[in-house]
Formats: sequence, C-alpha cells, structure tokens
Amino acid sequence: MNRRIIFGLLSLPAVFSIMSLPQAQAIPPPKQVELLDGAKWVCSTDGGKTFSPEPVTIKAETTVTVTARTEFEVADTTWLVVLELTHGLPPWKKPKFSLNGSEIKGPMKGMYYKTIPAIDAKLLKKGKNVLTAGITLKNKSTKRRKAKDYQLKIAMRLVALRTSHLQIQTGPILGAVGKDYFTITCRTNMPAVAEVSQSLPMCSNKKITMCKIVATSGLGLLHRFRIEKDNFIPNHEYGLSVQNWDISTLSRSFRSPQLADQGLRFVAMGDSRTFPKDWAKVTDAVLNAKPDLVAFSGDMVGDGRNDWEWDEHYFGPARKFFATIPCYAVIGNHERNAPVY
Repeated sequence: MNRRIIFGLLSLPAVFSIMSLPQAQAIPPPKQVELLDGAKWVCSTDGGKTFSPEPVTIKAETTVTVTARTEFEVADTTWLVVLELTHGLPPWKKPKFSLNGSEIKGPMKGMYYKTIPAIDAKLLKKGKNVLTAGITLKNKSTKRRKAKDYQLKIAMRLVALRTSHLQIQTGPILGAVGKDYFTITCRTNMPAVAEVSQSLPMCSNKKITMCKIVATSGLGLLHRFRIEKDNFIPNHEYGLSVQNWDISTLSRSFRSPQLADQGLRFVAMGDSRTFPKDWAKVTDAVLNAKPDLVAFSGDMVGDGRNDWEWDEHYFGPARKFFATIPCYAVIGNHERNAPVY
C-alpha cells in the first residue's frame, strides 16, 4: 500500500454507537533499579576462547560471530519481580542472551524486541551474576550500500522492577461490538491479572455506587475480554484495573457502547505506518467526527514483528481514539503475520 491515510464517512442502517471515554491519567512509576551500572564488557570473536575489553571491529565483506559478557553484583534479590533488558543490538539479527546460563527470550516467539520485558527475576543470584550476549553480523555489500568497517559497541541496561512498577502498557482498546456484547483489550508490562468492573448505584439518588467485577483475566501480559448479556449495559461506566502479586495499581475507566436506532456512521481508513505524528492528527479528526466504528484496511506499522512499533507508532499516539471508538482492523502485508496481531 502507499502511505496515504484514507478517510471516509458513510451512513448505513443502525447497529450501535459509542460515547467518548475519559482519557486515562498517567501515573509516573517509581524509580527503577539499574543492575549494570559500572559493569565492564568483554568480547570474543573466536567462540569464547579469548575475551578482550576492546570494541570489536566488524570488517567489510566479513561475517563475524560476537560473544559479549559482563559480570555484576546483586546484594538482595528477595524484592525483585521481573527484569527488563534493553540491549542496543539489531533485533532483526536475532541476538541471543543468557543470564547465569539460562536463556532469555521475549514473551512471543517470532517478535523482535529492543527491550525484552517480563524476564523472570529468579534467574538472578545473590552475589555475582553473569550476563552473556551473542550475535552474528554479516557486513556485506549490497546493490544499495557498499560495506565499510565499523565498531560494535556493547551498552546494555538490565532493570529490576518491583510490583509497584506495574503499568498498563497498551490500552484499553475497544474491538468488536454487537447488540449484546463488546470486547476490550489491554497489555501490561509485567505478568498481572486484569479485571473489568461495572459501576452500580447503591441508593436511589446514585450518590453512592459500588463496583461489580464482570470479568477477570488469567495471569499474563495480554488481557482480552468479551463482555456480554447480563453484564453489558449500554452507555455505562466500566473500569479496567490491573493487579499483580501483592499490589493493585492503575485503573482506567471507559464507557460501553450505546445502541442506537438511527443510521450507523463509520470511518474507513488504512496505512497509518511510519508517520506517528500524522497518525495522531488523523485520529484526532476521527474523534471529532464521532463515528460509531472504524474499519481499518491494514498496514498499521512498518514491520509488525518489531514489538516496539505497536506502541510507539500505532497505539501510543492514538490512546483516546482506541479507548473511544471500536476498531475493526484487518492484517496488511506490513504486519508480516506477526503473532502480536
């Protein structure tokens, strides 16, 4: 597809409508703990036989396998829940990492991560720890670029997170909606349980309300709900909250769809990839148009396997849009059949 965003507003017989939702208030997380502060890296290009603290030079027209290693101390591991590794290596080159001999993997096979989230903190040991990275780099000339010598510099961040660092990373996102159901999705930055609750009045003047939990997810990073039948009240206030092992944290509110008898108004659009600032402006325009739904024809991100693009280029610049208007999106060629889709 080309990079133009197609915008159209049409009218059809009524199916549903949805009210605008309040924008979530961001709560700054507490300070994270850097585990690699002051750590020194050594590298090997001979399969681990010898290591050197000097940067590795990747010469033109060569293929080099680099193993990098560092040691660091941890005084206490009892309060740690998960780790996040930001590695600075080309994710599409499929670098491999291990902590104290145990392999570190991203949460979804087939996805590329600049920052690997939700690493089990049990891989850490009290005292000395060893982090290892391995990558094979081909520095070959192509039709577009002549290969040149360059230095590979290793600079990584390994961050330890407490339970209080739990965040709603993505969402809430409204999806499919019908006359007697709607769907809602979110993603958290560490394993958590998510709940959808419904506010109900406890007295006739509605000044005192209670929350009824209508759906609960299992422990994980992705949380998807289908709210239907007795738990679906049109144009009603709902809450989305997440909690982990011993602490409740962010809660975001939204309104359920409002069924309507008049005509259905929807926006047809597509190809939002690569230009997040333009995408944000277009979604603001869609919000002002107040359609009942959006039909999206694909090419949401430049490469769907790049996990960071989904938040940085698609969901992040349009948070209120996705929490307000149900979006029916089909996969495009740029999504690359990514599992996160």
